[in-house]
Amino acid sequence: MLLAAFGLLDAAARERVATVWPSPDWQTASPEDEGMDSEALAGLVAYGRTLSFDSLLIARHGRLVLDAYYARHSANVPHSVNSTTKSIVATLIAMLHADGVLDSFDHRVLDYFPDRDFADVDDRKKAITVQHLLNMTSGLAWDEGLGTVRPLTELKRSRDWVRFSTVRWRTSPARYSITTAAIHTFCRR
Repeated sequence: MLLAAFGLLDAAARERVATVWPSPDWQTASPEDEGMDSEALAGLVAYGRTLSFDSLLIARHGRLVLDAYYARHSANVPHSVNSTTKSIVATLIAMLHADGVLDSFDHRVLDYFPDRDFADVDDRKKAITVQHLLNMTSGLAWDEGLGTVRPLTELKRSRDWVRFSTVRWRTSPARYSITTAAIHTFCRR
């Protein structure tokens, strides 16, 4: 940045120093321009095909270096990312903690919703912490909807995701359960 300020970089180099993301038009770059190996990424795309990936997107230094789609999927069709959301939100929550916005991972979740009226609040619900949500040990009774029960579809249709999710807290924290709704609860604050 200092070199750019003194005019010691050419126009192309100054453009690369500029913030490129987020923006409505995501800039692209070759993998090599961003210090990555195209051949290795091609191998990753092929590997994704063997595992029935839906899509694979890689950004480096704010620029899109790989955007691959498989089977019926494309960039223009919205796609549910369920578990990816958990990773993204967990990263953002860790950043909030590092910045001092979140005081502790052991902070009770319901404390973040003081003005909300929750159904059947008991000691088990009161005990659920941010860490429980991150570890998927909230005790939330949840079925990802692979059978005839479709709570994820119901959640998406619900006008109040927090209420929809928390009404299903039926077990004690520390019971492991893959729970898309748990982390969404915290996001909807």
